[in-house]
Amino acid sequence: MSKDLERLPGDLPDTIEDAITVTQKLGFRYLWIDRYCINQKSEEAHTQIRQMDLIYRNSGITIIAIAGETPSYGLPGVGRRNRTYQPRARVGKHLLVSALQDSWITIEGSLWSTRGWTYQEALLFRRRLVFTDQQVYLECYGMYCCEALDFPLQDLHTKSGQRFKAAHCGYDRIGTFPRDGVGKKAADLAVRIMEYSSKSLTYESDVLNGFSGILRPFETGAHTVRHCWGVPSVIGSTLQNMQSAGQPDQSHLRALTAAFCVGLSWQLREPSTGDQGFLVGPGLVGLAMSVG
Repeated sequence: MSKDLERLPGDLPDTIEDAITVTQKLGFRYLWIDRYCINQKSEEAHTQIRQMDLIYRNSGITIIAIAGETPSYGLPGVGRRNRTYQPRARVGKHLLVSALQDSWITIEGSLWSTRGWTYQEALLFRRRLVFTDQQVYLECYGMYCCEALDFPLQDLHTKSGQRFKAAHCGYDRIGTFPRDGVGKKAADLAVRIMEYSSKSLTYESDVLNGFSGILRPFETGAHTVRHCWGVPSVIGSTLQNMQSAGQPDQSHLRALTAAFCVGLSWQLREPSTGDQGFLVGPGLVGLAMSVG
């Protein structure tokens, strides 16, 4: 916690109170909450914000509040907020109970899914504990489950027990969230950019910070992608090796320039509203472009 926020306020919103309860019940010692752990008035705030992907990727589990639109709503089923009634009916000797709405539909239709800052959360979290008005949904990089359905989890897993069998997962998803996080190929960045372009931000000046957590894995991993103010350049392994060896020659510079120009090959689908000095596309860091 920042030095200026050594004590939590006495009147915490219900969602925060409930998140503390969940953290304790799960046996975790620490809970990271952006609004209290980053001093927005500090000069270090921007540095910390740009490193949020490290927090997301290294968290033990992440609580996602899908229900409600304000911090005062609470986590249904934890504190004062009750869950939505689960429809049921008795027919003769049988009790028929609704399986509730598919978690994917609930999450995709939430305010949370439309926000720019939560986009990198959805991709970078290792384990996600999602609270909806109806139930709790859990997903990691290997499996998923929800309270409304009693899955035979042991039978659905591979022999190693580390993940679901392919037949029980979507083509690109384990359950609701992408199977490979940000992606495995440089071309996957184009998809991430187009998806992010549809998200909303309270302050448009946050557009690059809100996407930096997605860009960093492509820079530091095997993706060989660099970016200039959000414009990606697929430099390839050969150019990467030349960079590492400190061999900048004319052919190297021409190749880098060509990669940057390819990154600029984006096309607007709607009029741009961006005015923050970036190479902008639809209001956000130039994005909705094609890579390579």
